[in-house]
Amino acid sequence: AEANNAVRTFEDSIKAARLRGRQKVQEMKDAAHIAEKDLLERAHQGAGQEVQAVKEKIQQDMGTVRDQLKQQVQAFSKDLAQRVLGRSL
Repeated sequence: AEANNAVRTFEDSIKAARLRGRQKVQEMKDAAHIAEKDLLERAHQGAGQEVQAVKEKIQQDMGTVRDQLKQQVQAFSKDLAQRVLGRSL
């Protein structure tokens, strides 16, 4: 009887240890999932900020190029008008 009680106690201890082990593994998985989610969120935010900066740079460059083209068109128009009219404007 005493041996049976000792075996039962031992088996209960093993079951409890396995349960604690499964709980610990689940806690670690949950923590890893949260850390992964946070990391991906930060990476996504950083990428979004970088994309926005690139868009702004492109807009600035387009404005600069547009201004340069306007100046060139004006110069070409004046040059063409002078050639067609045969005189200076």
